[in-house]
Amino acid sequence: MQLTKTPLAPLKFVLPSTVFVVAVLAGSSPVTAACLAVPGLVVARMVYSGIELHPTRRAYRTYYSLLGYAVGRWKPLPAIVGLTIKPFSYANNPSPSDTSWGMWNDSRPPTREIVTLLSVAGSRTGVVLKTFPAQEAQKAAAFAQNMASQLDVPLNSYL
Repeated sequence: MQLTKTPLAPLKFVLPSTVFVVAVLAGSSPVTAACLAVPGLVVARMVYSGIELHPTRRAYRTYYSLLGYAVGRWKPLPAIVGLTIKPFSYANNPSPSDTSWGMWNDSRPPTREIVTLLSVAGSRTGVVLKTFPAQEAQKAAAFAQNMASQLDVPLNSYL
């Protein structure tokens, strides 16, 4: 089960740029080097990374995928004793403004989310499993209930 899937943003710039520079240094014309870099740009836009969980094997991995094929080493989950779902919010602009004389600029409202956490035995901190926008509380609750049943752990809801 894929928990997160994000494009590899640095790869979108680094891969085509590297191909272009190496081609120019190898003696290719800039036009030829650009033509060689374009396929690198296309490939870089198709590479994703994320975290995947396999509840029945009680394992997780950080994966990289290209064209739907994912690779990554599976690691055993730590001892999970519960799953928690709760609201969470954070400030969007945590820096003082230029005109505030040290006062925080709170003109933008905080971002509110629903967070699902794995409670690990012997640890005071939870492992963030997945976050949802606050408007998707029903979807978050269904996800948490499903994961708790798959992992066979109690669900603690603070919604």
